[in-house]
Amino acid sequence: MLEWTGERFLPWVEDAQINYEHLHRYALATEFVKGKMVLDLACGEGYGSYMLAQHAEHVTGIEIDRKVVAHAKSTYLRNNLDFVEGSITDVPIVGERRFDVIICFEGIEHVEDHGKLLSEVKRLIKRDGLFIVSTPNKAIYTDKTGRNNPFHVKELYFDEFKTLLGNNFSNTCFLGQRCLTGSNIWGILSSEHPGYSEFIIEKGGNKFHFIEKEGKLAQYFIAMSSDADLESRTSSVQSWLVDVSDALIEYCQKLQYSVSMKDAWIDELSNNLQATIRDKDTQIQSLWVKIEEKSAELDIIRLSTTWRVARKLHRLIDNFLPMSTRRRLVVRLILKAIVRPRKVLRRLKARDFQPYLRLLRDNKVRKDRL
Repeated sequence: MLEWTGERFLPWVEDAQINYEHLHRYALATEFVKGKMVLDLACGEGYGSYMLAQHAEHVTGIEIDRKVVAHAKSTYLRNNLDFVEGSITDVPIVGERRFDVIICFEGIEHVEDHGKLLSEVKRLIKRDGLFIVSTPNKAIYTDKTGRNNPFHVKELYFDEFKTLLGNNFSNTCFLGQRCLTGSNIWGILSSEHPGYSEFIIEKGGNKFHFIEKEGKLAQYFIAMSSDADLESRTSSVQSWLVDVSDALIEYCQKLQYSVSMKDAWIDELSNNLQATIRDKDTQIQSLWVKIEEKSAELDIIRLSTTWRVARKLHRLIDNFLPMSTRRRLVVRLILKAIVRPRKVLRRLKARDFQPYLRLLRDNKVRKDRL
């Protein structure tokens, strides 16, 4: 199975919005390919070509990635569908005027030379053929959001998109696409489709307000271009994709629940941490009290007669038995012999002088002093 990298759409990705966008474009295109020879440029994983092949006479998908082409060939099997490895700016199909409809959804922004792509389209499309192409609206997709898609080489503003197609086709119908949340009202007992009414709202502050239709901005442009007349084919193009499973809403609800659970966990962790801090503060205060008590006891000891006598005795010992001298070491050995005579005798009998030699070495006794 192919891995999701963000470069091309895969129909099993969890993100409902990207599913809506891609599936809707191909669903719209199926209305224009019945009994037609179709070329699907930058067909990707192959799901869209397969949708088209269920209505068209024959569909050829072009994809530059060999691994993706192999996946498409093994996944989408129809007699009227094939996949070819190749570039959309150098389509590996010989001849001219071979296709009634050419599709290129979300492909043009992936190449630098748009003119070369359009020259290939003009080479392969029939004189009265239909070119259906989509691309992100750079003003909304990139500028407004501040995000940059690393797989997009050259995105277009509407004027640039319009000029590009106007330089290559006599007629073009422009459509806008965007995933929008809202409400749908429709007839239940009747299968007829009367004219629809559209209301545009926008949230400002803490409530919604009705605004003009110009406020509905397209995140993607879809264009239908041809050198033949388009009026009869595109005059009534209005399309909705309705998800009755509410996958996007359920995803948002799950996300909101997950956030609320994490907030609760953070609150609990914060409360536990604050309780621990309070407990540690109490312990610290208790230790300070004990330190102050011990300091007071120490002050009393230092003022006592016993402490003064002990200090004078230590100074007297240091004067007569200086540190790091043999004299002091000999006295220490004598005291050890008095306190633990048996242990000293055992070592002398065993001629185990190592502890005493180590004691001499560790104390760095000066031989010049006695």
